[in-house]
Amino acid sequence: LITLCGFAALLFYILDQAAAVFDADLDQYLIYVGIIVVVLTEIGCLIGCFVSFKFGTVSSNIDLLKDQTHKIADNVADFREIREMLKSQVNELKSTLRQI
Repeated sequence: LITLCGFAALLFYILDQAAAVFDADLDQYLIYVGIIVVVLTEIGCLIGCFVSFKFGTVSSNIDLLKDQTHKIADNVADFREIREMLKSQVNELKSTLRQI
């Protein structure tokens, strides 16, 4: 963006110098060049805003998914603890049943 503005300024300077040297009427074309530069700058700004908001939304969704993944991992760990506890109780019941 800064490069485009620099090129536009350089173009304006060259056209102004050419108008002074050749005593020509190049001012009528400067307005078109200015309009093109402004339109391209505005389009670039709109694209930049769209992309930044889009990636911001993706980033927040990734954070949300990470939180949900951590919750699921905690639930899996709790499930494994309960499974081990039930397994040990089953073993105790089996040994009690054998004794009976």
